[in-house]
Amino acid sequence: MKSQESLLGSLTEFVREFRAVPVYRGTMLALSVTLLFSAPARADFETEFKAAMVSWNRGDMVTAMSQLRGPADAGHAPSQVLLAYILDKSEFNEEAVAYYKKAVAQGSAEAQFDLGALYAAGEGVQKDEVEARRLMSLAANQGHVGAINALAQAYLTGGLALDAQAKESPQALAMIEKAAAGNYLAAIDALSAAYVSGRWGLAPNTEMASKYRAQANKLRGITETGKKKGR
Repeated sequence: MKSQESLLGSLTEFVREFRAVPVYRGTMLALSVTLLFSAPARADFETEFKAAMVSWNRGDMVTAMSQLRGPADAGHAPSQVLLAYILDKSEFNEEAVAYYKKAVAQGSAEAQFDLGALYAAGEGVQKDEVEARRLMSLAANQGHVGAINALAQAYLTGGLALDAQAKESPQALAMIEKAAAGNYLAAIDALSAAYVSGRWGLAPNTEMASKYRAQANKLRGITETGKKKGR
């Protein structure tokens, strides 16, 4: 897995990196217990979904897709999201979009983020950065870490149809602070600098600048002496 520092390229590359990390699998499992269905249907869907997760984790994509189609077509959002993810990674982008849209209609934050990423990249849909931002904002409002970080990155470096005025807005500061609270390094560095320069209307504050610098150093493994741990 790449470090957060390596995610400072284009927004598209950032999103691809986040969606590729193994933690996504844990997110899928978490989604399976957050949606409400009637008890019998929920049990059946979750049993099939968990069986598909086992197949996927052992690398059997064909079996996983076969196991997911039934519950996905019946309206099980976690199955829709995982099936869409597999289809997307297999370059069946248009079919992936169709399943993501079904899960988005049920309020799935993971689907909102992933579909937003497809709109940002123009994969399976016509590229639309405004729609990408709308979807990622919905996911961020539900606390989706990838969406929060992607939006913060866009406010910092551009992308998702954000203009210069938007990048200096109170909304930009709020999203960057939210990403920093989740230990997103680029956001932490930006806030440390902002408390020196006064960016985003912040009053210069050496104590706050030092606080964020210390947080960044801790994430980088740098000690108070300026040396990396273990050296």
